[in-house]
Amino acid sequence: MRAVIGLLPLSAGAAVAALVTGITNIICKSLEKKADTRKLIFEKALDIEIKRLEFVKEIAKETGQGAIFRDPAITVEKTFSWLLYLYKYGELPDDAKETESYKPIHRGE
Repeated sequence: MRAVIGLLPLSAGAAVAALVTGITNIICKSLEKKADTRKLIFEKALDIEIKRLEFVKEIAKETGQGAIFRDPAITVEKTFSWLLYLYKYGELPDDAKETESYKPIHRGE
């Protein structure tokens, strides 16, 4: 009987350790998933801006007109923030809705 009672603290300690490990794993997986999602959204924002830059360059070349390019860091950051907002809330933020490229599509609103 004494041996069984002596094992109870060890069993309780092991149970607490298992619980703490499980909770830690859940938190780590959640943080990892969030980081992976943000990384994917950033990569897509970068892809969008590279394609936009290539498109504007091609148009400028074909028309013979010059083009003004914004700093890519700024355009990628803006696109990333818009995509992240779209992912979280299912719609674009207000500042995106005020752009000229948004207005022609949504004239009826």
